[in-house]
Amino acid sequence: MESQQSGLPGPLEVVLKNVCAVREVYDYIKSGAINGDLISFRQTLLTHLRQSLQMPDDWGRPNLGKKDEILMRPNTKWMVGGKDGIAISILLPSPTADEEEDDEDRDASVNLYVPSWKPRERFTTSLRSILPKSENWVFLGDDPEGIDPGYPMGKWIRYADYATSSGFDTARFFEEITQTVNEFLRLEVEIDRLIEEAKRASTASPSKRPVGQPRRPRKRR
Repeated sequence: MESQQSGLPGPLEVVLKNVCAVREVYDYIKSGAINGDLISFRQTLLTHLRQSLQMPDDWGRPNLGKKDEILMRPNTKWMVGGKDGIAISILLPSPTADEEEDDEDRDASVNLYVPSWKPRERFTTSLRSILPKSENWVFLGDDPEGIDPGYPMGKWIRYADYATSSGFDTARFFEEITQTVNEFLRLEVEIDRLIEEAKRASTASPSKRPVGQPRRPRKRR
């Protein structure tokens, strides 16, 4: 859409109006410095969670996983699929991820991570019954082609919602993540029940073809 005042396309006008900032951001991303800063950002969030969350007695403390995600789970009861286990997962991807990157999500999210496991499909289908009915929660069953079955239930924590005229409200962003983790913790007993029901049903019925694992797609705008 063109600006009525300048005759320029709207997006180009925004770029030209903020040309110094645009160039600074472009150079910052191109140099790769953003990657190191994202690592520091995740570590700061990890420290915040360790200090602010009241984890149940039988849970391990939040830790960084292999994919730069923050994971937390009970010490034993959610272990499925060999040495892996169901967990609460926090993902803080780059806000500038593109099609060439492995992780195409461009907003943070708090999810239930479910590893490859014989009754996973049955278990994830049953999660709908406990899915919180509030804004930004997503469920695999509502978008089976667009959501990784390893993260079947979660909530977006969108970066843009914490941008202010003077910067980024990190404290409020961290608090929203903390509150969302607490929402998952309040579902612990229900998740326990669904895990056991999936195990019993799997034992009593023939196995199904396992669900594939597509790459986590870019969020819809």
